[in-house]
Amino acid sequence: MTDRSGILPHSPLLYALASVRFAPLPLLPSKIPEIHEQLRDATPLLQNVQQQTQLVMTHGATPIAESSTQAWLIMASDRSFGVQLGTEQVLFFARRYSRFAAFGEFITRCLGLLFEHMKFLDVTGTGVRYVDHIKPRQGETLADYVAEDFLTPPVPTFDPIGGVSQYIYGAGESQLRVRSVFSAEALSIPVDLIGLIATIQGPENPLILTKLQRDEMLLDMDSVLNFSQPRRQDLKEIEKTLDNLHKNANAFFRHDAVCTDFAFEVWRGEK
Repeated sequence: MTDRSGILPHSPLLYALASVRFAPLPLLPSKIPEIHEQLRDATPLLQNVQQQTQLVMTHGATPIAESSTQAWLIMASDRSFGVQLGTEQVLFFARRYSRFAAFGEFITRCLGLLFEHMKFLDVTGTGVRYVDHIKPRQGETLADYVAEDFLTPPVPTFDPIGGVSQYIYGAGESQLRVRSVFSAEALSIPVDLIGLIATIQGPENPLILTKLQRDEMLLDMDSVLNFSQPRRQDLKEIEKTLDNLHKNANAFFRHDAVCTDFAFEVWRGEK
């Protein structure tokens, strides 16, 4: 039995994200300079971001006009990790990742400052998301890495060349939303992350959109807990929720019904 635990030196991870959504904080913009100053030793970069939102009505009704909200992106000097602060959401990201504990330390530090300045949060949802880009080596196929249940079902006389699947799993009160994309027509990053990633990379390193190669897959796991109405939570409660959501996504990724033993041998550097 292959060891699936511990750090994977050759992990396929593309991005790790965590988010907390909450009832509006109208005074947050005035606190951004102070929050940034308190984080500046680790994340010196500060960038204002305009977020565009459009609500589309169904049954042929006229779409509601786009609205714009402000957010502030605070990042490490190499842009490898950071936080996007908005009046209704805080979003953490990391491009290099070994253990959730290290990522969690930065999350706790940022949330602690948010509580310090805003006093309390009425949480509407939390999430931890991992996007993996699985790339078989020369002479290998996706079937060497991913369990057959996540690949295109075989049909006699037809050649399976790709696909998209989306599943939702329950895990206590939370859900795990899993999307796998393996098609040469698909982009190599999730469409909903293009704006964020382009902003993170900055004008000096413009984002170049490329497509997946044959036998490559994006495995996108989003572990979420949403509330029907805002729930006031303290820092410890939010930390515990995020840790549990991480554990759900991590357990799924390492389950032998998802990826093969061979995949983990490669990612551990044993093959």
